[in-house]
Amino acid sequence: MRNIKATKIILWVFAGLVLTFSFYAYTIFYGTPWGKQMHEKNMQNYITEKYQTDFVLTKISYNFLSETYQGYAYPIEQSNLLFIIEEDVDSPKGYSDNYPKVMLKNSAQN
Repeated sequence: MRNIKATKIILWVFAGLVLTFSFYAYTIFYGTPWGKQMHEKNMQNYITEKYQTDFVLTKISYNFLSETYQGYAYPIEQSNLLFIIEEDVDSPKGYSDNYPKVMLKNSAQN
């Protein structure tokens, strides 16, 4: 009886460690869901305030090499322009949009 109880405890501890490691590995490569949500809101505010026009944020992703988030947005009036917004620790607002990297959406897909 004692052996079965000890085995169950060991299995639960092992399962907990596997789940913890899996979540940690996921967050290293993809960021956290709450981090994406926070940066999506902040990026939307940043780009809208900077250019005084409404933007559509199409995609947000996590770069595990630089440990930063980046997003893609286009102005509602000019849906053929694609802005790349990135986290930037040197920027006072925390983001930069790398204006010289603005691309036409059609050429970005090729």
